Amino acid sequence: MDQFDTITLKPEWMRPPCWRWMVSEDYLANPTLYIDDIGEDSILAEAARYKRYEKIHLNSPRKLMRRFPAMQEAFQIYLNSRQEGWKWMLEAYLMTGLSDREIASRFKLPMKEEVIRRYRKVFFDIDSYRHSLPAVTANLLATSRVKADSTGVSDYTWKVFAYVWGAEAFENMFLPVQGRKDQEQLLWLRETNSVRLDAYAFNVTSNMKSTYNEQALATLDTASKYWDIKEEDKSRLKADSAGAFLEQITEQVNMTIKTSPAKKNSVEEDYNMDPSEVFENAG
Repeated sequence: MDQFDTITLKPEWMRPPCWRWMVSEDYLANPTLYIDDIGEDSILAEAARYKRYEKIHLNSPRKLMRRFPAMQEAFQIYLNSRQEGWKWMLEAYLMTGLSDREIASRFKLPMKEEVIRRYRKVFFDIDSYRHSLPAVTANLLATSRVKADSTGVSDYTWKVFAYVWGAEAFENMFLPVQGRKDQEQLLWLRETNSVRLDAYAFNVTSNMKSTYNEQALATLDTASKYWDIKEEDKSRLKADSAGAFLEQITEQVNMTIKTSPAKKNSVEEDYNMDPSEVFENAG
């Protein structure tokens, strides 16, 4: 069973926010899959085409930017995960009810709403359950709390504050703007940050993290049929997954597959061409 089946069989409120990015990896790993089969989900299909095009033109990043400008920009934001980085800033805004256009305008940058839309759909798809506090807590905030040691306030604290108080309050509390801080919000923030995960909640969240990481790593087994992936790379990723979170493992898996050469004769029996050439013929 590939990631498409594993993830899409779950209801939307039980999928990781970056589920489209995970599923699109199947189409990078397996060059015989037809992207047209997922054409009803245009953003998922675009993510799959983006990954295939990137592999074919790995040494020509300008071609990628010209072909997929919005997806490339969204991906660069996703990679910017340092504390108080772009990833956390955008995801805090996506916790609110702001539209793509409203979020883009708040940045006061030449950032198009098409970029926000792709980030929302590919990397942070929570809209179907954003109004459900239990779903947001179970599927998103619980994992963010476990990561707090490495992300500081940028992940969990920013998300939960923006979710509860809204965009303007988030900006006033965490961005260097003039004005007094709301005392009620300050008190709420101190109380929220003082709460620690109990052992049971930590174990549940850790188990969820392990499940998602295992799904991401399973893609390497499929990829090994078509791409010359070194066993030491697979072993290293498996070892890293014990302490890494989904976005880290997903990016490492993606980097391993897209930089691995084609395995000789892997699809020649059916296509008489190497896997990279098959990409051009499978959607």
